[in-house]
Amino acid sequence: MKKILFTIQWYPPYKSANAICDKNIIKALQATKKYEIHCLVYKSYDQQPFEYIDGIYVHRFKRCWLWNLTKRIQEKDNTFLYKMLYFLNRILLRIKQIIFIPIYPVYEPSLVRKFQHEAMRIHEKEHFDIVISEHNGIDSLMAGYAIKKKYKNILFLPIFWDSLSGGFCPHYLPKWYARKMKRRLEHHILTKSDAAIVMESSMNFHQQTTIHYSYYKKLFFLNIPYLISSESMSNNYMDNILDSNKINILYTGTLSQRDPSYILNLLQYLDDNITLTFICDISFHKYLVPYKSKLGNKLQYYPYIPHDQLRSILNAADIFLNIGVREPNAISGKIFDYMSYGKPVISTYFIDNEAVIPYLKKYPLGLLIDERISVEENKNKLLHFIKNNLGKQIPFTQVETLFPTCSVNKYVELIYQLINAK
Repeated sequence: MKKILFTIQWYPPYKSANAICDKNIIKALQATKKYEIHCLVYKSYDQQPFEYIDGIYVHRFKRCWLWNLTKRIQEKDNTFLYKMLYFLNRILLRIKQIIFIPIYPVYEPSLVRKFQHEAMRIHEKEHFDIVISEHNGIDSLMAGYAIKKKYKNILFLPIFWDSLSGGFCPHYLPKWYARKMKRRLEHHILTKSDAAIVMESSMNFHQQTTIHYSYYKKLFFLNIPYLISSESMSNNYMDNILDSNKINILYTGTLSQRDPSYILNLLQYLDDNITLTFICDISFHKYLVPYKSKLGNKLQYYPYIPHDQLRSILNAADIFLNIGVREPNAISGKIFDYMSYGKPVISTYFIDNEAVIPYLKKYPLGLLIDERISVEENKNKLLHFIKNNLGKQIPFTQVETLFPTCSVNKYVELIYQLINAK
């Protein structure tokens, strides 16, 4: 039996859409009964250093005391102490970002070294056939790179949930410098890798830039592996979340890099029987609270809910909402999660090359709302869409046919081919 090590952020998934992608791949690999699967992840304050979870070996390591303290306080409530710790963490982050500008995009080198050390230690004990490392942060990516650099016989497969060279550039650095340093790191990673999975949303970027490098031929363009039939999901409805007497528009996930103000202003002009519900980490509720007095019961928001429990709420929703971002090479995984239910999906955008646009144009129950157009015009467009599509649902098989690269089986096939070609 072949042995696989995943260097990822969390297992089981914890407040991370990318971690759910990891879980989907891990479970699909496990179902083949061909692999022994290990995960190296962060340890939260309430977790064990090692667990055997449903056939998966989970190895955890601590980050630092301040991070653990912040997590512990955050789980209790959004208290004054949490706000203070959050503010302190932000200050420390900014200091580290400035100090480590010469080695950007690494700005926590001690954490990277710790992840690498733990990965090497486990590999030397277990002797893996392949290490699969996600770019959902530099640390987990660099852990797999470190193993491959020292042990050349192991296969190395990075998965870029977030584009590296084509991803977000921070505001505190000149864009040309950020791109240059991201490309330099990506060059080191891909030169050592045996293959790499990048998202279809960054295909145009790589075809224009990465194609000039020898490692371009190692790239496989896939998409977020979120298409899983809702028939296999839990249908236990969670009371007091969605009002069955209302038309429920639902947003789930992070509001990082996203501004909900346009859709909230638009909501003011919609009928009172339409409710927009946000389910996201309480740290993002500050963007929603100012609108509550104007919108009343038309706006609801709840803390983060684990994805397995969230499924029943998604099943109960009428329409799903996505909010656009400024980075054209970033695709939101929630879009594919939404579409797996076959229900109407709305997405806002404010750049012409938003990554979500071609997918929602292909999806029969999709609506794109351009934030550069007046609220009045989009109000009529949205009401017309709701009237004509409320209650409609597309069969999962049709959605799967429309978006074949979102199938988790594509990932399993590639991993199988890599291991057996060794």
